[in-house]
Amino acid sequence: HKPEDAKFPLKGFGDSSWVTYADVQQRAYKFGKGLRELGLVEPMPLELAQKVTNDFAQITGPHTLLIFEETCADWLTACVGCMGQSVTVATSYATLGMPAVAEALNQTNAPVIICNYKDVEKVAALQSECPALKAVIYTMNCVEEDAPAPKRTRIDFADPAEDEAEVDPNDDPALHAGL
Repeated sequence: HKPEDAKFPLKGFGDSSWVTYADVQQRAYKFGKGLRELGLVEPMPLELAQKVTNDFAQITGPHTLLIFEETCADWLTACVGCMGQSVTVATSYATLGMPAVAEALNQTNAPVIICNYKDVEKVAALQSECPALKAVIYTMNCVEEDAPAPKRTRIDFADPAEDEAEVDPNDDPALHAGL
């Protein structure tokens, strides 16, 4: 809402919820491990990493996750989870538009993108332009409670007491990171 004397609308946030470092570590680890176990990404070989870093060589192979999401807890958890598995992370921001997202996907050869639920259809529409794109993982960050229920495969950050998340890699290629 926007008060009468305000220049910009105010964004309302919900109550704060607190998690321990151990819980974040567990969620991040399971996220990164899940990506690798599904075969969606793999660590970049050192030789290629050096060429990319030193010579701006093209990234080849499934070594990058692209994050196209507002900076939030889910963003950070995905980033830490990838780094914990030696998977490269790249970012793209909404202010640049969807052509920039397609360019980032192609430049990084990213087989996976994490985005907000509200952007899944826009990202899925890029698949014909981005041949390396294999999966869309989406968050429910700031999504209205009455949003339509997802009809996609889920990768859930399981409760720390659980061992495995239920995943069917043969289902729809869009995945949900149940953060």
